[in-house]
Amino acid sequence: VQVALTGQGEVVGIWIDPRVVDPNAVETLQDLILASLVDAAENMREQVKAVLGPLAAESGQPLPE
Repeated sequence: VQVALTGQGEVVGIWIDPRVVDPNAVETLQDLILASLVDAAENMREQVKAVLGPLAAESGQPLPE
């Protein structure tokens, strides 16, 4: 399962590999989607830090955690 987010954290896409879809394992699919959302959000935060971190340092304003 993969999830795409905008820089503002809006979910814009979800891709599910058909091999992980099992009607008898809906809970597993839900767990995979949740884990992908958490991972996508963390990746977005890291990208924001990488891009805006140097600008924030120059301005003397720290980035929010």
